[in-house]
Amino acid sequence: MANPLLVSEDVAAEAFVRGFRLLDPVREATNHNDGRVILAIQRIDGTTTGAAYCDSSVNYVGVGMFGRDWPMPLTASCTVSYLFAKKRGWLVTTPKRGDVFFRMTGPDEAHHTGGVLDTPDDDPSIPAGYVRVDSGNSGPATDQGFHVELMPVEGHTFARWTRGLRLAAAPSAPSAA
Repeated sequence: MANPLLVSEDVAAEAFVRGFRLLDPVREATNHNDGRVILAIQRIDGTTTGAAYCDSSVNYVGVGMFGRDWPMPLTASCTVSYLFAKKRGWLVTTPKRGDVFFRMTGPDEAHHTGGVLDTPDDDPSIPAGYVRVDSGNSGPATDQGFHVELMPVEGHTFARWTRGLRLAAAPSAPSAA
C-alpha cells in the first residue's frame, strides 16, 4: 500500500512540520548533546552521544514520516545534506512551510539545519523577511534541545526536499454506477 503522505508535496510538507512539532518538548539530559530521545535521534544516521544532532533530527523526522521514501541522505553533516540538495536542484530562495533550512557559514558550507514551520504567508504575525523554524541542538546553553524561533530569511538557504519524493497517485473517488 502506498504511503498516504505521498499524495502531494503539500501533504508531505505538512507531515514533516507536524513531525518536528512532536519533538518540541525534547530537551538534553545534561546540556551535552545527550539524553534518551537525543540518542535515538542520533542513531538514525549513526552518530553517537555528544555529537551535534541538528541534521540527525531532520532525518529522524523525515524517516519517521516517510520511511524509505525520505529523499535526503542519512548523515549528521549539515554541509553534506546541503550539497546533496544543491546537486539535485532543490535549493530555493523563497522558503515555504515544510522546507529544510541551512544556516550557512560559507558558499558551500552549512553549520545548522532544521525545518521551516511557517512563513508570513501562513501566519501574518510573522514579520516579512522571517520564517518560524524548529531545530534540534539549539536554544540557550541552559536549555538545549528543540526550539522554535523566528529566523531571518537572509543568510540562510532553503531546500524544497519534497521535489525528491516519488509521489503516489491520489486515490480516485468511487464511480457512481
